[in-house]
This record gives sequence, C-alpha cells and structure tokens, in this order.
Amino acid sequence: MMDTHPTFGASDGNDDALRSLLGLGHITDYSPVAELRRRLSAADGLSWFDRILLEDCQGHSVDPQALLLSDDVELDILDKHYRHAKQFYFSGNAEDGKMRGLAWYLMTMAAAAAHHDAKLSSQPTAVLVDALLELAPDLPEPWGTLAAEGALALDA
Repeated sequence: MMDTHPTFGASDGNDDALRSLLGLGHITDYSPVAELRRRLSAADGLSWFDRILLEDCQGHSVDPQALLLSDDVELDILDKHYRHAKQFYFSGNAEDGKMRGLAWYLMTMAAAAAHHDAKLSSQPTAVLVDALLELAPDLPEPWGTLAAEGALALDA
C-alpha cells in the first residue's frame, strides 16, 4: 500500500495550508518562521534579507521602504504583493526561494496591518501575531519594527 501525503497548491483558498505550516512549530520541531529565523542568523542573513526585498516575488525591482513602510501605499497594492508572495512560497522553489516568499508574505501582512489596520489573510489573528512577533527580533531595522507594529495592529 502506498502512503499518500497531502500537497499544497497556490490558490487563494490555501490559507488553511499556510496556517498549518505557520502553526507547526507549536506541535513539531518544524516551523517555516523558525526556518526563516535560521536563514537570518546565517553569516549573510541580514544582507540576504535586505537583498530579497529589492525584488518582489514577480521579479520586479521595488523600493521596499517606499512599498512597505509608507502609509501612502494603497491596500490593494499590498494585497497584490501578499498574494504573489503566497503563490511564490507554494510554487516549488528551493528552500531559499520559499524563505523569500515567506519573508515577503509576512512583511506585506505587517505593512497592511500597521498602515491600514487591515488583515490580508483569513488565518486566525493569533497565528499571524505569533509569527510576526517571533520573527521581529531577528530582522534588521526597520523591518523588525514593521513586524512588531504589524503584530500589535493585528492584536488591537
């Protein structure tokens, strides 16, 4: 008898899949956020993070500070980047690509919460808050502050 394992797609209905992945750290040793934290702790981790934010998940050059730190960016633009990051995470990229997608996913969610008091995902708020607060201390500035502000806005 062959074992079958569920697979995750990249459709908009996969919030359950990502919630499961983000929450796995509570019941197993694996957590995507913990993996991202490990990537950030590598010798080139902080420069890697700054570098991946210079290109969105569609391969377009962006100014991450103007996109993610500004109150002037419309929510629908952040939502577009959130959806692309989610698809990028699930698209079968190598681990480094997955970490890039997860980083963009979390940063766009933090920006939407911090600047627009909006929650882009249907995931439980507690899962998102935990993920952002877990990650915030490991991020270079100003990204750690954005993650913390996003978590606080979601939890308000």
